[in-house]
Amino acid sequence: MSASTASLVTGGVIVPAAVFGNILGGSLSKKFKWNATGMILFALIVESSSLIFGGCFLFHCPRSEIIGVDRDANFTSFSRSMPSVTMARMEHTLNNTCNNRCSCDGSIYQPVCDTKENVAYFSPCYAGCTDSVDNKYYSNCKCLSRTKDEPSTSTTVKDGLCGDGCFWMYPFFVLFACYVCVAFSSAIPIQESELRSVPFDQRSLAFGIRWIFIRLLGTIPAPLLFGVFVDKACVVWKVDQNNKHLDCPLYNNAFLSTFIVVCGTALKVLVIISLGLAWHFSRKASKVTPETYEEQETGAAADQQCPSPKLNERF
Repeated sequence: MSASTASLVTGGVIVPAAVFGNILGGSLSKKFKWNATGMILFALIVESSSLIFGGCFLFHCPRSEIIGVDRDANFTSFSRSMPSVTMARMEHTLNNTCNNRCSCDGSIYQPVCDTKENVAYFSPCYAGCTDSVDNKYYSNCKCLSRTKDEPSTSTTVKDGLCGDGCFWMYPFFVLFACYVCVAFSSAIPIQESELRSVPFDQRSLAFGIRWIFIRLLGTIPAPLLFGVFVDKACVVWKVDQNNKHLDCPLYNNAFLSTFIVVCGTALKVLVIISLGLAWHFSRKASKVTPETYEEQETGAAADQQCPSPKLNERF
């Protein structure tokens, strides 16, 4: 699946699941007429249950090995603890006697697959291919080999990595949709509980403080933190003429999925602890029911419409 297709499918899963989750949370809150404590308890339960669905990020599709990235030209496997592929290491491992006259550019990543051996090559040039058909199939490839001593019976490769799909993709999207739905179902109850935990005339201040903490603890540091670890999961970097990193076409799927689960679980545990503390202190505080809360709103609106006694005395 290409990056554009993956983004389209992921968006098609997230948006409907998030909308349904918001509607579900708001509908349940209205139907059962929870007070602030009840809404916090509901959010605590659904956030705890989302940990189960968060395990979907452990599902990842294995990719075929790439000569020069996972193994050298002699089919010797690299250590799994090695970092991202560097240009110097690629120049050393990709070049071979079969392609030393091709002047291959190590900064051009265009994987091709030897379908008979299920092994990919960094580019058609490093596979030693001299002919192509519509830039989809490449023939007369001299660097294909089954082992370092036995030549391959194949001389043709096709564009792209090896593999015809992955079974884990389907259960992942199902569980991911459940994860998004459950996570978003707590948004409305949490917001309503905030409104009912402060005096009516301080709601604007409470919302302002809320968004300050969201920015400082969430939307600002989270992309930076995730970006650092996502970059560390990169296996092959595309670079410009100055050897500067541009984008990453190939990731270590196992490392990336493990990081998302560990980091996501840690953050989710902090959310659960915070909701647990909020529920504990909300039980001790004065409980405002939906009816009395509506009375507060009605009373505040009446105070704004009716003139004060002092004004009546003056006129």
